Amino acid sequence: MSIEAIPAGQPKPFWRRRRVIWPVVVLLLLAAIVTYAVRHAHRSWVAVENDTGANLSQLTITACGQQRVFHALADRSSVRFVLAGHGDASEVVLSTDDNTGPSWHGEYIEPTGGYRVLIHLRRGGQVESQVLWSLW
Repeated sequence: MSIEAIPAGQPKPFWRRRRVIWPVVVLLLLAAIVTYAVRHAHRSWVAVENDTGANLSQLTITACGQQRVFHALADRSSVRFVLAGHGDASEVVLSTDDNTGPSWHGEYIEPTGGYRVLIHLRRGGQVESQVLWSLW
């Protein structure tokens, strides 16, 4: 197999022309982005941001029969818990073993369906939460 030069004056094959290559590249890139978005939009997760003014030594998040323990959560940092695609719908429960942080429960979540629960731990034991839902 050898690469042959196109003699001057002859037109390039249609697939080597810019007006064909760039639209094909853009369409393939768009298809890859949409495929990635559709595959990952169905996941549900819980994100917790610590703004209590203190480090939390152990934070436990429980949702849909699943549990995740974070052993250290510094002030002004956050963690995210991506749920596996099994279990029953439930509320989100936060707890700390050392009782320095707030314990909280609320916000409905399902293990699939694109639920995003954002929880903000504030000073004085206040907890703010927000639920977002993916349209995919």
